Amino acid sequence: MKPPPAADRVSALDGLRGVAALVVVFGHSFGAIGIPGVFGRVEWVHSPFAILINAIGAVHLFFVLSGYCLAGSVERGRGALDVVQFYLRRVFRIQPPYMVALAVTWLLSLSYAAPAQHQGVSDEYLRHLGVSVPPAEVLWALKFPGTAGGLLPHGYTLEVEMIFSFLLPVLMWVSRRFHWSLLLAVSLWTLWSPHPLHYSQHYLLDFALGIGLYREHERIARAFARLPTAAVVALLLAGLALFTYPTWAIVMFSRSAILPFALGASVLVAGAIHWRPFAAVLSSRPAAALGRISYSSYLLHFGLLCWLARAIPRQLGVGEGAAFIAAVVVCTLVVSAASYRFVERPSIRLGNRLCARLAASVGQRARPSRRFGEGGASDGSGAGAA
Repeated sequence: MKPPPAADRVSALDGLRGVAALVVVFGHSFGAIGIPGVFGRVEWVHSPFAILINAIGAVHLFFVLSGYCLAGSVERGRGALDVVQFYLRRVFRIQPPYMVALAVTWLLSLSYAAPAQHQGVSDEYLRHLGVSVPPAEVLWALKFPGTAGGLLPHGYTLEVEMIFSFLLPVLMWVSRRFHWSLLLAVSLWTLWSPHPLHYSQHYLLDFALGIGLYREHERIARAFARLPTAAVVALLLAGLALFTYPTWAIVMFSRSAILPFALGASVLVAGAIHWRPFAAVLSSRPAAALGRISYSSYLLHFGLLCWLARAIPRQLGVGEGAAFIAAVVVCTLVVSAASYRFVERPSIRLGNRLCARLAASVGQRARPSRRFGEGGASDGSGAGAA
């Protein structure tokens, strides 16, 4: 199989990942605002605004992106040394930024305390503001990505990303030895298994579809080339609708929501790869900038959100709520830009240097690192880290 071309497509996928990370920030910020009455929040969700707060869908998009991007990384080298280098790069791509983000979030959490009846903050986020994790537990949580006792409730996605990063070479072997559709069949079985071994198995569908998009790259490219523009637009809108439906219907936490999330995300990823007008928008400077800092944005936004939410004095109106969300977004982007420069990039370089030393020690050249799938903003790394 001829590997897919890398240049423009990487920028588009980085941009898509950046937009998805921004949706997560929007979604969590909206969830923090106390809205009077259940129907007040439902009215917002049952509107086009659902697209902007589709945080759970964005997570599935991250994983489909990871499946596609990491498939390319694994496929570029199949030897034992290549696999070790792949693992090293993945660990240094995900783990050090997570550790720094956990430390920053813990420090911010020391000022989270809020009144028992805080009218301006939703009940769910009142619980987050009440999280208190002792230093010993924080140190223990540094060993592997996770929720860290509730400090990073979205950290479960990082655990999933790390688990599947280690499984990717095996999954790619299965797709070469048999067919990627076998992964799809297994993922559907694990999705509906009455006795799951681990919650991460429910995300195998996302990674399997991402691998399928990579393996079927040429066929999908030909299909997009044959379709008229109107048909492609209709397909992408249908994918966006499918991707948003579980949030709009408020079933996003059910197991049945995983299938439309994954399928809709796959359509959007395929469009970003194969349809030039969509890729051009996602490759624009603003989208590319969002993509570069998307992993840091994903890691750091929750701590910043809780830190800002503790200062909400009362019930917010629509304008004030929008201003609060904008403040969270701006703070997240500023802090994430610094994190990308001073944490992520040095961590990536360190991983690459270790790979070079490992290769030199056995008399081989290190496999070159490319942003395709392992170095840019975030690999969908469950969260934004590829």
